[in-house]
Amino acid sequence: MNKLSKVTAGLLAATLALLLPNMARADESQFSLKLEPGVAVPLTSPQAHRFDAGGAVAVTGLYSPLPWLAFGPTLGVIAIPSNISGVDTGTAYEAGLSGLVRRPYNNSGSNWFTAASPWAGVDGFVVKTGDLARPAASVGVGVSFPTSDARNLWIGPFARYENIFPTSHDVNLDSNDARLAILGVSFEWGPAAKKAAPPPPAPIAKKEEPKPVPPPVVQPAPRPTPAPPPPPAKFEITERVQFPFDSAVPLPQSNPVLAHVVQSLLAHTDYTVKVEGHASSEGPRTYNQKLSERRAESVRKYLVAHGVAANRITTVGFGEDRPVADNATEAGRRQNRRVEFEVTLTITGEKK
Repeated sequence: MNKLSKVTAGLLAATLALLLPNMARADESQFSLKLEPGVAVPLTSPQAHRFDAGGAVAVTGLYSPLPWLAFGPTLGVIAIPSNISGVDTGTAYEAGLSGLVRRPYNNSGSNWFTAASPWAGVDGFVVKTGDLARPAASVGVGVSFPTSDARNLWIGPFARYENIFPTSHDVNLDSNDARLAILGVSFEWGPAAKKAAPPPPAPIAKKEEPKPVPPPVVQPAPRPTPAPPPPPAKFEITERVQFPFDSAVPLPQSNPVLAHVVQSLLAHTDYTVKVEGHASSEGPRTYNQKLSERRAESVRKYLVAHGVAANRITTVGFGEDRPVADNATEAGRRQNRRVEFEVTLTITGEKK
């Protein structure tokens, strides 16, 4: 291994040593490591006539101060084989800075396709070819897809256009720009999205029975006041109506729950019900608030359509503020996409 190769390997090792510890504590700042292997094709003379398509690989450490912006150091190697006998493979070593803009990785997409992150980037670096060190720049575009719900590995195709600028006017050296096209697949590793642990569900306050009040001292009345009739038997609705991701239409398996709610309310006409909508934590908070309200309204319309008087039903949406399970897992998020019921007894005065 020559001296330049040793220096390149040392810089790569130092970059990894600096980035990997930070990736573990990326609560405030996002760090990731990007690998871009690909095929390099020379586009200009004399390289296009002397060399065939070869290989290229670049490693970039990215820091994201904003969800849509990332930049950091980059190291790369390009090797294109000669098609002329006696001429060695053309090798170039690169080191510089890379920057890109992209769709945020914490977007609200629900699967690998809808969560895709298109990106565009610009690199500036120094290229070492033989004894020459030449400035170079490249522009690239691509799209990355998450490989799991954790979104800590992104894979996707990319294309780059690279221009290496001349620095010497020696007649024995090539003084023209050298241009290359690089096509490949990128791999980016980063920490899994860390979300704050949901607050524990608020304890359900038990309704206190009214304390007996000692009877007041009154003068005997000519007619005793008749005692009010006892209230109807108390009942509760503990089942939940579940919903698909980003939808206000109940899942089919919730139809028996809705039918039971209708039957119970029609059998107990002295009770009113509050329909409470909830959402999981994917996506913006304001959007989840509206989604929970739409879920509650959807259930209200179902109850009214099946005979429950509209004036007995109220609705409220709590957004993502009252989870019953951990939003960091898909199983927990499914439980949080729900509607619950709070039943209240309404006692009306006796008609005279």
